[in-house]
Amino acid sequence: MIIRLLILFFVLLSTIFPENGIPNGKSYEYFMNAEYERLNENYASALSKYNYILRKHQHSTTLHKTVAEIYFHQGKNSKAQNHLKKAFDLDKNDIETGIMLFQLYISQEDSTIASNILDTLLYHNPEKVELLYYQAEFQFKQHDWRGLLSTYKNLFILDNKNTELFQKILEIGKVFDDPNILENVLEEILSHDEENYFILQALAQHHYTQGNLESAVTYFIKMIPFAEEKLVVELTVADIYLRINQPEIALQYLEPLANSENTTFDIFHLLLIAYTTTNNTSKQIEIGKEMVELYPEHQTGFETLAYVYLENEDYIKALEILDNAVHRFPERSLFPYLTGSIHRIHKSYNDAKQYFSKALELSSESRTIRYALATVTEELLEFSTTDSLFELIISDDENDVGALNDYAYMISERPTISSEQMDYALLLAKKAVEQSPENPAFLDTIGWIFYRLNDFKNAKKYIQKSIELDSQNTVILEHYGDVLVKIDDLVTAKIIYKKALEIDSNNLILHDKIEQLKDE
Repeated sequence: MIIRLLILFFVLLSTIFPENGIPNGKSYEYFMNAEYERLNENYASALSKYNYILRKHQHSTTLHKTVAEIYFHQGKNSKAQNHLKKAFDLDKNDIETGIMLFQLYISQEDSTIASNILDTLLYHNPEKVELLYYQAEFQFKQHDWRGLLSTYKNLFILDNKNTELFQKILEIGKVFDDPNILENVLEEILSHDEENYFILQALAQHHYTQGNLESAVTYFIKMIPFAEEKLVVELTVADIYLRINQPEIALQYLEPLANSENTTFDIFHLLLIAYTTTNNTSKQIEIGKEMVELYPEHQTGFETLAYVYLENEDYIKALEILDNAVHRFPERSLFPYLTGSIHRIHKSYNDAKQYFSKALELSSESRTIRYALATVTEELLEFSTTDSLFELIISDDENDVGALNDYAYMISERPTISSEQMDYALLLAKKAVEQSPENPAFLDTIGWIFYRLNDFKNAKKYIQKSIELDSQNTVILEHYGDVLVKIDDLVTAKIIYKKALEIDSNNLILHDKIEQLKDE
């Protein structure tokens, strides 16, 4: 025990008298007396002896700190601070002294000097966690958010399992309007630990929320080897590739998943999107059938098969799957709507009306279903129903130029119509043309209404302009021929009819009109 105390004593002496190690007799005597007086709290006497030693050993950091301690006991903080500063100037690596000085200047609200001291300490001890936390606390009080973000970054590099630190980095990073600030911090952390899942995930989500999907997907891919739920990450990767219109790459992830034992609805759903995007009809049907079998509680498989069969004009199979879907999902308006659409194609208007009406009961505000039902009731000559449906459509959106034009044309095509109704049709057509003056269909409609009103001059004006915009539309060409007949320009009318027949060679009405002109 005595030997240990002697060793400690000589170590103390070597720090106080670093120049020579062991002091000469006089200095040694003063030091022993000073220590004795200090231990007995005779601070004035101790100071006089320490000051004597300091005059001979001015570069002793330990002596300066000891004197500073005594001045603190005496309440002479200014003098104590001076000696601490001298000690720190002699040894910038002295963390204890630096922290004491830092806290003194903070208490004096001298943040500039306090910051300089802390910077000096960190320069000499960049990986000292204690100092970084002091810096973080100081920056927080100073509202130095960018500096605080940098400090938390340095702390996390040293302690990359500290989730609390990581969350603080994300929270502070979101404060800045410039998203690149957080991104750069995360990238720097990742450069020190390229397999850190937290950082990969944060960068992936950061780019995703910023809409940088191409960048986001690269980080999601890097996450896969380290993810606990790999399937979730792989599906995210596939989803992003679909969003950036690269379905072939998405399939590289999805097809192996679909062939594994752990298939899910989400896998099939994304597969459907990929095969639809690549126009792979056979695969759409294959996956649609599997989904109907494996996930009959989901409507997606039924929708897919219905749409594919419709697009391929396989109406029998489409009706089969739709009949199943109508009964399985009685609350869904889509399936009766699609069923009605097939019946309308085949001109089974009463059946179409039945299904469109059912769909409208389920989605009473649907403009699409209202319009579909109106076209069917028009064919069934149920004009009052058509009128009420179109009035609803137009009242909901007076700027729906398509509805204005179509309703106007339907009215004009009715076999019997009053002058008031024809004037109303003209009013609707004018509104459509005012909003879309270069639309050939709208110009044809208003021209045809003028034709029905026996105003052949305006009829020719508008339909001629319509042809200038769309010279390949047989309906417009036929209308123009009809106008020319009314104004006795039979030669030109015959040319126009023949041009229309070249486009639609099976049009019997055009054949008849040309034959009639031969007799003129």
